[in-house]
Amino acid sequence: ICGLLPRQSMVEPILHRARALIAAASKGDSNSAEEARSPEAWASVFTENFVDSDGIGDDMLYFVKTDEARRPPESTSQQDITARMTTLFTGPPKPTIAPIMLTRKTSPDKPTYPDPSIAWQETLFLNLVAQCQYTLTCSIYVKQPGEKFHKLLSRVSKQVYAEPSSTRLDVKGSEYTWSYPLIYFTFEDFEAAFGDMKVGTNGALDVELAVQLPKKPAQEQDKTTTTTTTLDNEKTNPEQSATSGESKTDPKSPTSGGGESAPQLFTNESPASSPTSPPSAKKKKNERKVIIFSGSVSYDRLSTVFHRQQTNDLFTLVRKKKTEYINMRGPKGKGHAQVAVSVPEEKTQDADDTTTSTATEAPPVKKEEKKKESGGLGGFLKSWDTTLTNLQKKIEDKTKPPPGPPPVLQACLTFVNVHWKSIVDDLNSFLDKEAAAEAAAKAPPAGKEPEKAKQ
Repeated sequence: ICGLLPRQSMVEPILHRARALIAAASKGDSNSAEEARSPEAWASVFTENFVDSDGIGDDMLYFVKTDEARRPPESTSQQDITARMTTLFTGPPKPTIAPIMLTRKTSPDKPTYPDPSIAWQETLFLNLVAQCQYTLTCSIYVKQPGEKFHKLLSRVSKQVYAEPSSTRLDVKGSEYTWSYPLIYFTFEDFEAAFGDMKVGTNGALDVELAVQLPKKPAQEQDKTTTTTTTLDNEKTNPEQSATSGESKTDPKSPTSGGGESAPQLFTNESPASSPTSPPSAKKKKNERKVIIFSGSVSYDRLSTVFHRQQTNDLFTLVRKKKTEYINMRGPKGKGHAQVAVSVPEEKTQDADDTTTSTATEAPPVKKEEKKKESGGLGGFLKSWDTTLTNLQKKIEDKTKPPPGPPPVLQACLTFVNVHWKSIVDDLNSFLDKEAAAEAAAKAPPAGKEPEKAKQ
């Protein structure tokens, strides 16, 4: 359908079924409400659309375990009691039971209803989120003083996949671990994907993650062209999102770059949706795009954090580290993103000549003289004094403000994560506004009575 995967055509029908269950469950204590609240109702929708259906291209299924099933069984042994006492000082241990079970839908060992260890509602939504088609777009904008518009310098759009697992890209050999309820969109080849993304003075990095929904039939597109574009522009403002405060409950959620809470460098003032942007930067018409993460970070903010991490890390001072992995919270704390920031290497033609001339400045030391200088206590003290002098010089050079204009930074996006509830809420909000806009388009203009009423 319109170039999307066949499974995309099932996303909206499944979402409508889930919305109908939620609506029925809110109707008091009636029998229909009780049935809608039961795990059996959610398990039925999941089985019908993901297990028994052949329309889903991926045969891998996620099964989310209940909170009770994730807790390890308690023990009264002396060893476990001692371990629990230790947590008073070291903090609670990480859960040893995986929150998710991943199986093929043809596996005879897959859970089935009424398995009490499975959270069937979350299982349905997680598989629905995994089946959506996502596009992540990174853009570099610049706005010189006195100019009216932001100028688009470069843009990279990639199809990404939703995974309830993550890995640390700043540590080689890191394994994937479950990140649920956070959904990750990871770029393992971030250097190849975003190697040309360079941001400089007066520039900004813009990041947008969106769900691509199938276009509506041709006869309905004319009625929703203006409305759809407006909805996309509104979604860039997290204050209008149904889950703008979702991340407030987990400000220290995993960010694959360390346990500390990431600074909020992103703003919702995206150049792509700014009224001062040129027409070429506006959204495409007839595009059913649900933006689930959108933010922009200026070069000034990015360079400040990059310089601080470069100068505050003693390991970086001793061995010059080229890349800093900067973790950032999204606008209003919605989602997280990580950017690998580095200074692009500039190749000069006289690099070899410089090396040669430097090498010829100091005459070679004879082996006898070198052995004499390095021997004994005096040689050791001289060597140690030279090492301390070099280290002090490195620290002084690193802490000095960079002379002249700041350098251009290479910014490669490594991942974006969003809570699964935030994705579902954004989809629901989009469909609600779209339905309201369609109803308003069909309604007669204000002050005009329907034709039947006149007759």
